[in-house]
Amino acid sequence: MNRTSFPTSFCGGGRRPGHPIRVLTGALVVAGNGVAATQIEFVDVSAARGIGRYEAGPGYGTGVAAADFDDDGDIDLFVANGPGVPDQVYRNRGDGHFDEVAGALGLASTGPSRTALWLDYDGDGRLDLVVAGDCFADPTCPATATIRIFRQTPAGDFDDVTAAVAPVDDGIDVFGGHRSGLAAGDLDGDGWLDLAVGLWGGGPALLLRNDGGRRFVDMSEAAGIAGTEDDSWQPALVDLNGDGAVDIYWAVDFTPNRLWLNQGDGTFVDVAEAAGVANAMNDMGLAVADYDNDGDFDLYVTEITEKRKHNVLYRNDSTPGGLQFTEVAAAAGVEDTDFGWGCAFLDADNDGWLDLAVTNGWFNGVGYEDPSRFFLNLGPGPDGIAFEERGAAVGFDDTDWGAALVAFDLDRDGDLDLVQTCNLGGPLRILENRRTAGLPPHHLTVRLRAPAPNHRAIGAVVRLDVEDRTLMRRIAAGTSHLGQEPAEAAFGLGPAQRVNRLVVRWPDGAQTIRTDVTVDRLLTIDRSPCPGTSDLDGDGVIGYVDLLHLLAGWGVCPIACPGDDDRDGDIDVVDLLGLLDGWGVCAAP
Repeated sequence: MNRTSFPTSFCGGGRRPGHPIRVLTGALVVAGNGVAATQIEFVDVSAARGIGRYEAGPGYGTGVAAADFDDDGDIDLFVANGPGVPDQVYRNRGDGHFDEVAGALGLASTGPSRTALWLDYDGDGRLDLVVAGDCFADPTCPATATIRIFRQTPAGDFDDVTAAVAPVDDGIDVFGGHRSGLAAGDLDGDGWLDLAVGLWGGGPALLLRNDGGRRFVDMSEAAGIAGTEDDSWQPALVDLNGDGAVDIYWAVDFTPNRLWLNQGDGTFVDVAEAAGVANAMNDMGLAVADYDNDGDFDLYVTEITEKRKHNVLYRNDSTPGGLQFTEVAAAAGVEDTDFGWGCAFLDADNDGWLDLAVTNGWFNGVGYEDPSRFFLNLGPGPDGIAFEERGAAVGFDDTDWGAALVAFDLDRDGDLDLVQTCNLGGPLRILENRRTAGLPPHHLTVRLRAPAPNHRAIGAVVRLDVEDRTLMRRIAAGTSHLGQEPAEAAFGLGPAQRVNRLVVRWPDGAQTIRTDVTVDRLLTIDRSPCPGTSDLDGDGVIGYVDLLHLLAGWGVCPIACPGDDDRDGDIDVVDLLGLLDGWGVCAAP
């Protein structure tokens, strides 16, 4: 984008600031994979669900963070508003209706807020909140701390602990710099969740190490990324090469994107060019998922579509010899969304193939009245996985200047809905997916619980063996553009009425296996108290079932195979002896 052009008073879609949240209506009938025709329909239910007014500040949008912050089983929302406007927290009543409770919780800040992240930074089991902001293009804005941290108390409200926990003088120009994305993960392998903080203009991005839940410390220089991430947008923290260490992929404007490969010693090396993902255009939004169901994570990055620029889809073609991606956006049919921002992979019709939604826009009236796009995944074809654009058919084709876009299950009905923020004057939308079918496709949502400090298992991977395919999701914190998705794995299963096998790879490499899993529910899996990886069914006992699982996988296996206790890519006598050594009931930690 042009650094000298930025929004100050333009209104997305010609609307005045303070427009209410809306949801669009549309319908699309799809069929395939033996499933009866399914109708995808997004319906505007915002006013009926209790959503109020919203104001983005100057800049390139504000974000939304989706999580079950009160741990009652449904997904709540934190919405960042512009300077001088109170932030919002929408608590879900359990049926998709919301109450705005920011004031009661102590989170109705009127400071500069751009993006936020729910995470349990202190390991007490309660979700806390990190808010990153700036005063971009607003000289009347108070130049307060740009990174604020709110700790959830046992009573369920929040205390501002910024001064004690994040005394970070990040040295940015709060008027010229634009906070551009947050993500959390365990970057140094100590179990505590660290932070990646993006910044567009005005200074470098940051890596903040979580010092045992006491405070965050700038680790950018020690990690080897200091001064390299000017004009960065959304980061993603994900183990891309399967070695158990969390890597960083960072969308960057103007200059090449970065793929920081974790060396396992607290340092990172940029391998983006060698891996084929160093796109050097105007990259902004980012989504990570296994869209082709081949067992590895692929990358989608939004762009400006003009001349030689376009969105990119990096298909993961890595081998044990190294990371390697192939750019296939044009072949897959997802390269053109005009001026792209937030994006999300979601299986909207629950057929077992991830679809893709992208929100777009720029100053209206200057040739960038770009509709949002919905790409339906058609599954494998002669030239690989192909998508077809169906935005108008499903009702996701607004021409507002979109920003964050996050998929979540609004009402626990088993299909994924969308929440979308728009830039100046545009609305905050909740798009309810009222998918219907003659024979409803089945679904399963998995959420994980683990011992301290990473109670929600950020960084875990969940795999399902269903009929003739394997589906994979990651448990993450931070996505899209200024967004956060819930820390749970949502699967569409098509006609499958049971899951043959479910495998959880926990952040430390331990694994849990469940077989013959019933579907159409929210399944919570608690981490076994057993050390190592020998309790393969996660029941707190190392016994005959675990032994049978181990023997079934005997021999050379892929990285992170269940039962490979020493993680050497081979299930052998060493792993068998480890299982036998821990035989019996495990004590709780």
